Amino acid sequence: MPLGIKYRVKNGDGSISTVRTISIGVDGGEVVIPTVLKGRVVSDEEAIQHYERTGANFGTFATPEEATAFAEELHNRHARELEREGRSSDFAPKGIEGERITSSYRTPERNRAVGGVANSYHTRKGSDGRALARDSVPPPGMSMARYAEILRQQNPHLEVINEGDHVHMEPR
Repeated sequence: MPLGIKYRVKNGDGSISTVRTISIGVDGGEVVIPTVLKGRVVSDEEAIQHYERTGANFGTFATPEEATAFAEELHNRHARELEREGRSSDFAPKGIEGERITSSYRTPERNRAVGGVANSYHTRKGSDGRALARDSVPPPGMSMARYAEILRQQNPHLEVINEGDHVHMEPR
């Protein structure tokens, strides 16, 4: 199964679950199976039935301890991704007068066409619907290095990368 966030379930306390797992012993080891299916938390019994029917799992491990360690790391990975998304609504980069924005949101197709990486922030939008990445160039007469330095000072909460022919900004 893909390890990224696929479903989100709003819990009664207002928190969000994206991954919840159990592990079961099978021939050959301990298999980690999801208990968040199609946008809802299911019982352990339903999860096992789903696994038996579809084979959907996150992996088979030699011991229950290894399965638990993997499940904890997967949970932590999702928590970090949600944290980044939470900060995404803060993606409001400050620029300078005379700069030119050359790219922001891209469809996955456009991103591929321009040679962007598959997991680019350019293909994502924050909860406010705004793009999560921005490429720009400095005003005429300013070096790219100086421009990147100014943007870093103005946007300490953002990743500011001097790409040589433009400056890229995205959430940290």
